[in-house]
Amino acid sequence: MLASNRRVTATSILLVVLLATPTVAAAVEEAAKQLTVIGLADLHGALEPSKRKTKAGQEIEVGGAAWIAAYVKGLRALSEGAVVLLDAGDLFHGTLISNSAEGEPVVRLHNYLDVDAVAVGNHEFDFGPVGRHSVPKSPQDDPRGALKQRIQEAHFPFLAANMRTTSGNHPQWSKPAVLIDRAGVRIGIVGAAYEQTPATTTKRNLHGLEFLPAAPALLREAKKLRQQGADFVLLTAHIGGGCEDNRAEVVDDLNSCSVHDIIKLLDEMPPGTFDLVLAGHTHQPMNKLYHQTVVLQPAAHGHFVAWAHLQKRQDQVVREQKLIGVCSAGVFIADQLHCDREQLDNHVGKLRPAMLLGKPLQADPQVKKMFAADTARTEKILSKPLGAVTTARFERGYYGESAMGNFAVDMLAAAMRRLGERFDVALTNNGGVRADLPSGPLRFGHIYKASPFDNSLALITVDGKTLKRMAQWGIARKRGGLSWSGLTFTATGCEIGSIAVKGKPLQADATYRIATHSYLAGGGGGFDRFNLTAAQVRILEEELPLRELIASELELSKPTLRPQDFYDPNKPRLLIQKICKG
Repeated sequence: MLASNRRVTATSILLVVLLATPTVAAAVEEAAKQLTVIGLADLHGALEPSKRKTKAGQEIEVGGAAWIAAYVKGLRALSEGAVVLLDAGDLFHGTLISNSAEGEPVVRLHNYLDVDAVAVGNHEFDFGPVGRHSVPKSPQDDPRGALKQRIQEAHFPFLAANMRTTSGNHPQWSKPAVLIDRAGVRIGIVGAAYEQTPATTTKRNLHGLEFLPAAPALLREAKKLRQQGADFVLLTAHIGGGCEDNRAEVVDDLNSCSVHDIIKLLDEMPPGTFDLVLAGHTHQPMNKLYHQTVVLQPAAHGHFVAWAHLQKRQDQVVREQKLIGVCSAGVFIADQLHCDREQLDNHVGKLRPAMLLGKPLQADPQVKKMFAADTARTEKILSKPLGAVTTARFERGYYGESAMGNFAVDMLAAAMRRLGERFDVALTNNGGVRADLPSGPLRFGHIYKASPFDNSLALITVDGKTLKRMAQWGIARKRGGLSWSGLTFTATGCEIGSIAVKGKPLQADATYRIATHSYLAGGGGGFDRFNLTAAQVRILEEELPLRELIASELELSKPTLRPQDFYDPNKPRLLIQKICKG
């Protein structure tokens, strides 16, 4: 035993001597530059897991704070070298458990997970001032009061290099970038906000802020970090992508990618500006290697985590990367657990329990305990039955007409009629409809999940020419489409042909009243292009939020709802004969 100890000691002394030699020391130091990156994006307050069933009726949990924590902890434990955890933004807004506390539970989770940095997402601004109102009601209200309070509680910075005040300064409550030291590795992290943030959140909460083109600011920060000795430079960006095929064997093939915003951004900078990009905003998965930059986007709502391992030797970086499904059980395909809806729908055998590299995982009990009171606080509200029943699932369509989009706009119209307001057509944006309706009895939670934003009803008065321009904007595919009630039209490509209001041809010089909500009436969703004046817009701020009015309408009428009654593909409201490529 003593001889063995002497040999170890001698070896250790020899190693120290070798390390003292500059060339050998540099080589060992270079070989030790390893970094594991774990990434989240677009959680939207989804602290509770979703439930999914296989064809055979087996139920599993997907996402949720306790399972996210289990996977993050498991990946940390399996990692060599430095580890960082990033988030690409839109942390808070989207569920009652988070919204009712203005995002505080999500900050609590991220502090527990030891997140290193997050990007500023467009929906970070949705809560507005601290308190009940989601937009300022007086000059004394701080339009970003709730966000600033969350940032004070956070143990991590909010990053956006391309966000400025109108006076040209960076906001004091955020940073453009940070440089951290972790396990002997220097890691630069740059953040980017979505340039179109003013069109994708409530404008009144952005007063005094500007969102600049991202590339110049990101390149400047990345160069600065390299000069400061960063071994790796990472970007967390609320700028998205989306690909159908994210298998490892096609990691460098973009042919299946339908959304390229993050790729277009990288094309504006020299290759190698960033070693890794964590993307967000579009809620789609992405696992690609583009010009030697790892590009990952873990979809949304905590259903995936992004993972990458970077190892730097001299000027060469070796990369491994993947998206990992977050679930309690699933289907094993090519040595990886999958819990996508498609695999579960087609699976009839026994599911395999969650594991990482052969090691089983359990939902984090400490996180379950952490949110027990929050869950109890909201469950009673969400589980309230509405008396309405659906005969089948109501599915959303982001660009095109759908049963869910038509249901949403028809319910908006019904709520406006019950208030006694006169209008000609009703309008909502498909991007604001955030979830399908399931088959079966409806509860308030189903409506909340589909309509989580605190939008009020609104009325817009326009002439027929402007109404047609709005319809044309809805088919341009530059944003999500629009759903209409009372308006029908035909279109070929980007051009609208016949168009009618309640069955009568639209008159260009006639006046029309549109029932909608405060987000569009306030210029969101690209509606700022119509330059509506204060005299043309009336927001019914004294009424309940739109989702509350929809829930009340269902409670009063207790209907049986069939998807085919809202959308018949053979008789659509919007007959689009050729997709607009504009």
